[in-house]
Amino acid sequence: MKQISVIGPSNPSEKVGRLAYKIGEIIGDLGFVLICGGRGGVMEQASCGAKNKGGITVGILPGDFDDANPCVDIKIPTHMNELRNFLVVSSGNIVVSVGLSDGTLIELAIAKKLNKTVFSFLLPDTYRHLAKEVFNEQDLDRFKEALLLNA
Repeated sequence: MKQISVIGPSNPSEKVGRLAYKIGEIIGDLGFVLICGGRGGVMEQASCGAKNKGGITVGILPGDFDDANPCVDIKIPTHMNELRNFLVVSSGNIVVSVGLSDGTLIELAIAKKLNKTVFSFLLPDTYRHLAKEVFNEQDLDRFKEALLLNA
């Protein structure tokens, strides 16, 4: 079973949150396991989208079990705080970033170092070298095709 790591800001804009939910739905609909940091923002929206389509969600948590958002099925408490970012990225066959924050940028750099296939949404031109392919919110069908071809 393929595992897709989803990364993004914990305090996204409404637009980024809605997009993360739709991306989660695609991942769940395809039968892939969604892995994330397990907390709020993009992590929660993507997890809830995947759950809505019957997908399995995994949260690699910064602390204990109670850190998880309500849409996480499998909770992995690490007590590692931000160091868990390496585990989130390394656990996916593919990494999908939605929006950008300092933490997301660190995760993108880790993914690049690990030679992960990275698909990014709404990534500024300055950081496009960190992704295999960059999408905008209208590219969901193209994203789904890319996911199927690369998973």
